[in-house]
Amino acid sequence: MGLSKNCLRSTISPKISIDEFEPKSGHSEEVIVVGFYANDAEPAEDLGDFISKGTVGMIDVDVSPNPNEEGDFLIFVEFPRDEEFPVRLLELAADINNVSGEMKWEVSPYLTDDWFDIQDRTWEQFVILNPQEYVTKDEFTPPDLAESVKEFMGSSMIRYELKDNEMRLFIEGRQIHASVLDCDLVDVVTERHASIVTESVMNFGSDTHVQAIERSLGSEYRLYDLSECVVIQHKNTVLLLNGINYG
Repeated sequence: MGLSKNCLRSTISPKISIDEFEPKSGHSEEVIVVGFYANDAEPAEDLGDFISKGTVGMIDVDVSPNPNEEGDFLIFVEFPRDEEFPVRLLELAADINNVSGEMKWEVSPYLTDDWFDIQDRTWEQFVILNPQEYVTKDEFTPPDLAESVKEFMGSSMIRYELKDNEMRLFIEGRQIHASVLDCDLVDVVTERHASIVTESVMNFGSDTHVQAIERSLGSEYRLYDLSECVVIQHKNTVLLLNGINYG
């Protein structure tokens, strides 16, 4: 008999680990192991059975017989390491919502210590999808600043150039110059640059130049004009600029 809707509510953690565990069905170069967490053995077995009977393409499902140090029982789901993995994981999380209730899923790839909202596809840059490119955590090189800025600006309507951390924005017939200090998750940037970035001083800019940038960025972005820098936010990621010259 199948599980009823929401029957596992309050028993499944919203946390999902990626690539943290070794696969049983092959080598790490070829298999991605995803870990789900349950607060007891019975819901863990139920979730494992539910996943194994689903339609999302995977290799295998296994449930830990004993809890970890935090008292959680793990459900291990093995996927092929390929370009379809992110879509498969999103589909699986959506399926599990049917029995766990609506979850605010967060994922943590093994190659970073950060947690990401599963809908914020930034986490994909920390999951190796090509078996030929697989490396260990010690060998992994995080995406550089230029790549982070490129991804950050991908949904904007602004043309820009970036060279040696110096950025030129082409907006409404003129160029705006700035230095890029950082581009990362909001919490990460706030911690790194706490002396100049605090939530208490974040206010929407009223300067006409600032408004021009915000208009050109598009509706998905928000811009904050601080005393020492400008913060542009897209979802849970920010681009931190200073030394702005509006030309």
